[in-house]
Amino acid sequence: MNESSYAIFDLDYTLIPHDTIFLFANYLLKKKPWRIFYILPLLIAIPMGLLKLYGSKELKQIYLSILWRLRKEEVDEYAKRFVQEIVIPQVHPELKQEIELLKKQNKILILNTASPDFYAKYVGEELGFHYTIATQVLLEEKQPFFALILGENNKSYEKIRRLIPCLPKEIQIQLSLYFPENPQKPNYPVILKNSISYSDSIADLPLLRLTEKAVLINPENLELIREAKEKHWEIRNLNKPYKNKLHKYFLCLIQSLGLY
Repeated sequence: MNESSYAIFDLDYTLIPHDTIFLFANYLLKKKPWRIFYILPLLIAIPMGLLKLYGSKELKQIYLSILWRLRKEEVDEYAKRFVQEIVIPQVHPELKQEIELLKKQNKILILNTASPDFYAKYVGEELGFHYTIATQVLLEEKQPFFALILGENNKSYEKIRRLIPCLPKEIQIQLSLYFPENPQKPNYPVILKNSISYSDSIADLPLLRLTEKAVLINPENLELIREAKEKHWEIRNLNKPYKNKLHKYFLCLIQSLGLY
């Protein structure tokens, strides 16, 4: 296996055309509809998030109150079944085929996502990834109302920080020169040669810039699309269940209410 050759995938709106945290809520609420009362605090938290009083980590903690009082084993079982029944069937067929091709090319496959690790790890297992990097949620014997997230939400530059231990020593050293402990948008060159990254989001620009090639899946941000064209990154418009951004947010809402 060529240890300097990687394929790094985002999950939400990249491998599948949904945000999995809302799909998971939809799945759980179908099983236990009364749990909708546990996510009511989110209605208060969303305006706070829009005002930048809460960050993505805090919003995720509040949203995961839907797990309140579930036993660790129950969460794990729901996570496995959710991935098998809901997530894997919705992975873009084109990307499933590409994953198999990348395996034959001896790429090291890494799933690098902001989604919670208690189900993201099973996505990685089902698709045959070598590593899964996700937001770390502590599953306790009984879940507290506000889930404990270990470290930061795995987003933007945090994705690179968490990726570093998966890389060979010489690349870790090289990357550390451009990625200090408290990065202020480091301007590093392409480091992962003969490697490719996949994402839909401008939040993943640091990761996309890290690999020699990049593929954007259904991108919406104009700044991201502009950079993709400048750097000759591939842009793919794959099948999706929403018509526009408003429809996309509407689907997130009805999934949050267990109505999808």
